[in-house]
Amino acid sequence: MKTLNIDALFIVDARLNPIASIRPNQEKIFKDIPIATMKALKKSSITGGGKIVFSDLIRCQGMPVFVLGKAKRNGSMAIGILRTDYLVNMQKPISFGRKGHSMIVDRAGRVIAHPKKEWQKSSKDASGISVVQAMMRGETGVTVFYSPPLKGGHDRRIHLGAEGRLGRDGASADG
Repeated sequence: MKTLNIDALFIVDARLNPIASIRPNQEKIFKDIPIATMKALKKSSITGGGKIVFSDLIRCQGMPVFVLGKAKRNGSMAIGILRTDYLVNMQKPISFGRKGHSMIVDRAGRVIAHPKKEWQKSSKDASGISVVQAMMRGETGVTVFYSPPLKGGHDRRIHLGAEGRLGRDGASADG
């Protein structure tokens, strides 16, 4: 479980009450999961034939995480808390030229991994950036966008990567 970056795993009954967990004393973690998130995961998993589904990025115990859900035939559901460490570690070594860097966002455009740690910690909303909007629409290819964070701003040619997505989440390069 640690190598998969799964912090917690629960089984909940049909009413979404916890009935089992892999480790004791995980009630605080479970209570941080919004009930609306669990309901949406259950519905998506049932609609998807019992497949594992991912939430959007949420905060749990102060950390950005994904919640995984898998509905079971008896009405119960398995719920896991997935840390973003793996995605952050994948993003770190990717750079383009002198000032270019990569950024990984979720399907809502919130930052999962970025060289600016504060953007990462706060799950900054990057959905207003044109290249992120294109990825949220599922587009791939090359695009150009204005990069205001660079001194004087520069146009940057960006390669949109949809192949590296986690579920419907996207990975982008900016800078």
